[in-house]
Amino acid sequence: MLLYLVVRECAGEGMTHIDLGAGEERYKRSWCDETLERFDVIIATSLPGLPFAAGARAVYAIKRIVRESPFLWNAVGKARSLRRKLSA
Repeated sequence: MLLYLVVRECAGEGMTHIDLGAGEERYKRSWCDETLERFDVIIATSLPGLPFAAGARAVYAIKRIVRESPFLWNAVGKARSLRRKLSA
């Protein structure tokens, strides 16, 4: 409902585009007819930066694999829900 109100307000002000942020979600697909691909480029600019760049690329690769797998993404959602319940 909140997204509907935001879109209605923005459209009323003459806006023709809205950025719903990064990430693939069903509600975004239901509102948007265009998707912009996002790319992360990680380049080490010094010798000490090589391990950091390699680690960062590995983390992004793992995140991409999790987000593209419905099973893994569902497991992440359940883990987050459980963490919220346990911290409450």
